[in-house]
Amino acid sequence: MLQTIAQYQDKVPILSSTLSIIILKKLNYLERYSDSLCSDDLLDWLNNNQSFIQLGHYAKQVQRIRKKALSKKLNTVAPNEGLLWFKQRVDIENMNLVEVNVFFDWYNNRKAIPQAEEIVRLGKQKMLDKIHQKTTSYAMALMRTYPWLDKLLLKGETINLVGKGKSGIVLESAKSNTVIKIYHSGDTENILQEVNNHVNFQNAIQTGKLARTADGKQCIPNWVHVPNIYQIPNPAATHVMERVYIMDRVKGMTLKRWVYLKLDAYRSKLEPFTDQEIIALSEIEFEALLEKRNLLHYFVYRTSALKIKNELLPEVFLKAFKNDIEKTTGLQQALAYLRDEHQLVHPDFQWKNILIGEQGEIYLIDFAP
Repeated sequence: MLQTIAQYQDKVPILSSTLSIIILKKLNYLERYSDSLCSDDLLDWLNNNQSFIQLGHYAKQVQRIRKKALSKKLNTVAPNEGLLWFKQRVDIENMNLVEVNVFFDWYNNRKAIPQAEEIVRLGKQKMLDKIHQKTTSYAMALMRTYPWLDKLLLKGETINLVGKGKSGIVLESAKSNTVIKIYHSGDTENILQEVNNHVNFQNAIQTGKLARTADGKQCIPNWVHVPNIYQIPNPAATHVMERVYIMDRVKGMTLKRWVYLKLDAYRSKLEPFTDQEIIALSEIEFEALLEKRNLLHYFVYRTSALKIKNELLPEVFLKAFKNDIEKTTGLQQALAYLRDEHQLVHPDFQWKNILIGEQGEIYLIDFAP
């Protein structure tokens, strides 16, 4: 029927919309009843009608159907049979990310299949290549947009993109050991607020390290820091280089990545990637890996620092350092001191804004409102 309509759609324009309606209804049916339909039948229909599907904006729906069909079959047959079937149904050398994710999820529960290791290797390479391509192309676009970046980065150094968000983009220079934040234009109030927060936290932490509790302990341990500021941005400056924020580069990783490496419930979600492969990624590449593995919003831990008693820290920090009482009690005490003695509360205190240094020191970062 689809082939017949397609033959005449150029001569009778109304048939194009009819074709789209038929395809959409068929896809809705397949997605709704995918659990009760044969996986091979689903995949065969998608493959046989690929030319029609490509005519419309059905890509996401097709991916969902394909994912359900592949997962259902793999999880209802014996491991070796599932592996053989997957090789027959999928072009292994040209797997897309949906197919890679389905295979990873299946493989992670059945690691004792040596024949699957080559597919795992190809899948990891495919995913990492996609991530590197995206960050590299974005970095090149930045250089075209901000040609003056050459003057901030040392000669011959390429851009290492750390993150991008509502307030701006963040780069790091390994050679000069600095982090550079470029704000979006017209955000004067937030720029000044972030700088003010950063300076206030820095001064209060230094004061807290000198102050003592009733039992003689430091109010803030020596291992709690915020990055030093090298250049405070001037939003009113005419020269663009005077409007950037430059601070110390901290060698370490965010609490978020630390948790994904240290806690089994999180670590298992990133398999089959090794610790070395995860550590080698930049922060923005790590976030991209979570996105590719459909984990970006899988775990959400936010805790208001306005809470009292022992609830100053994100719950996930307490889990990550449950065997390090000094860290958990020390940081809780430091945050309570900043709140009670200096009326300072981090404006966005979550696991992405806590850095774990190479020597185990703790850095508070990103004070944007």
